[in-house]
Amino acid sequence: MPKFTPSFYHILAYMTNSSFDFGMIGLGVMGRNFLLNMADHGFSVIGFDKDQQKTGALEQSATPVPPLRAWPTLPPWCNC
Repeated sequence: MPKFTPSFYHILAYMTNSSFDFGMIGLGVMGRNFLLNMADHGFSVIGFDKDQQKTGALEQSATPVPPLRAWPTLPPWCNC
C-alpha cells in the first residue's frame, strides 16, 4: 500500500483548523531536535522536509501535546 501524502486540501484544512507558534523548513539533525525541544517546552510547531522518512521520524518521536506536525510538501500559504 502506498504511503499517504497529504494533498493541497488536506494541508489547507489542517492549517486552517490548527494554530502553530512557528514552523521550520528542514528536519535534519538540527531542525528535528530544535522542533522536539520547542514542543517539549510547550510550543506548538510544524516542520517541512521533502524526505518523508524525516517527517515520519519526527512525528513518531513527538508527544501528542502540544501539537507537532511534519509535512513532506509545502503548504499552500507558503510563498517559498
